[in-house]
Amino acid sequence: MKALDANHDGYVDLVFSGKKLFPGDSIWLVFYSYRPHNRYLLADYLAGWRCFWDIGFIDNDSLPDAVMTSTDLYVYESPAPDSYPKSIVWQQQPNPGRIYFASYITDLDQDGRNEISTRSDSCRIFECVGDNQYTQVWVHEATLCGGPMCWADFDRDGRIEFVISAGGASALSFKVFECTGNDAYQLVFQDTLPYVNYHDAIALDDLDNDGSPEFLVGCKVPSVGNLKGYFWLYEAIRDNKYDIIFHDSLTGFPGQNYWMMSYSGDVDSDGKEELLWAVKNNWMIYKASGNNTFERVYMAYPHPNGNRMEGTYMYACDINGNGYPEIIESREDYVPNMIMETVIWEIEGVRLHRPNGGEVLVPGSQFPITWEKFTPPGADSFSLFVCFDNGRNFRSITTGIPGNDTLLLWDVPDSLSDSCKIMIWAYGPPRAGEDKPRGTAWDFSDTVFAIRQVGIKEAVSRQKLEVTLRILQNPALSKNLGIQYSVPKLSRVKLSIYNTLGQEEIKVVDDNIPTGLYAEVLTHRLKNGIYFITLVIDDKMTSKKVIVIE
Repeated sequence: MKALDANHDGYVDLVFSGKKLFPGDSIWLVFYSYRPHNRYLLADYLAGWRCFWDIGFIDNDSLPDAVMTSTDLYVYESPAPDSYPKSIVWQQQPNPGRIYFASYITDLDQDGRNEISTRSDSCRIFECVGDNQYTQVWVHEATLCGGPMCWADFDRDGRIEFVISAGGASALSFKVFECTGNDAYQLVFQDTLPYVNYHDAIALDDLDNDGSPEFLVGCKVPSVGNLKGYFWLYEAIRDNKYDIIFHDSLTGFPGQNYWMMSYSGDVDSDGKEELLWAVKNNWMIYKASGNNTFERVYMAYPHPNGNRMEGTYMYACDINGNGYPEIIESREDYVPNMIMETVIWEIEGVRLHRPNGGEVLVPGSQFPITWEKFTPPGADSFSLFVCFDNGRNFRSITTGIPGNDTLLLWDVPDSLSDSCKIMIWAYGPPRAGEDKPRGTAWDFSDTVFAIRQVGIKEAVSRQKLEVTLRILQNPALSKNLGIQYSVPKLSRVKLSIYNTLGQEEIKVVDDNIPTGLYAEVLTHRLKNGIYFITLVIDDKMTSKKVIVIE
């Protein structure tokens, strides 16, 4: 899985292996292109049966390249900068049998040329030597090299190291190689753990901010009905010497087997990366709480398909450009039929409460727009917008609302529509030494609300009205208590407010009212306390409790 603007159209593309989209197609490369706000369009796909590993600009010619494998290693390239990879421009069979893993690597030996690696019964590195030209520059012949690979300058000596993990029948082994010169690498560290592994080895960007980046190796213990997942974080304690600084596990979940691929990213945009650890159909977020100490701060709910899902692959990237990276979760299942699903998550910065859909507002009245913010990520100001066409075109209500406010009394405009929505933006507090927002989070009304004149009738063709009574905001401000009610037929209607002693405080309506949906916004001052809104239509009574605050 990868995200980048592959066709240079200004929108980020999400690229991953996919399932069948159409009868007769076995889809192995899918391009979804981002569109505001948080929409993704199927932009292109390639049919076949090969594993997609990465996409980027390997030979630096502005044409995106995709790395694919089956028995052979393939590089696909776009025919033009404004299109997606379509044609094979290079192919190699570096060793017999299926290639289990491949990578698109950014210049391991720092000579200005990018490399691709493959792992199966050996680890091989191919270097780009020209436009669509690659040659093998290094090989490590050993059994069980078919594991994932990660790379960074882990011991901070100015030379890149890479980690190869390999799963065996009863144990996980991994090796650390260091670049010692142009196209030269040597083994500097290895370790063995008492579990098997297939899919997890990732580089971490100094999660605990102690000056040393970490790397993760993830393991699994397959068994029927009692699967277990483990991971260990390693950190350099001196040149080419590494030790475990943290580990965690998740045990006892049902199934027989699973795949996983974790990731890391600054998902709350606080300047520090978090670990996204994947285990079968679960994933968790870990955050450093001190030097070499970490806490599990979030655990995603298991997938609705539950134990059917055999793999979870994590990725993090700010696809929509709002300053907060999205968490991209891709899941797959092979039995009985291939299921591949992708879910995109983002940290919640703000949540709009009212109006959230279904309300009927009256032009010229005041309506309390309410919301809440979350920390992290936090916010130091808000902006509000409104649309009258179900989210297609928004216009500003106000900006610069203080970060501690959670309510705005909105003067409802004389723009009659049944397709209104409110949008709120939360601007994250700047980082130290910066003046721009850390990120911008937003939320919308879940469904449309209406702005209508009082007494307007619902169309008879829609549905038969029933007696309903709603408090538009609860708790409510004493000067802006909004009430919505419906009248199914011409009836005698009484709408009153009573205190807890049963005394009538305000008589809102006492009249013959025709069929329709109505809204009232009261301006009478009520004392703080609990009240009961009572609606009587033809001797049938409905009552709602409301808490009033000044």
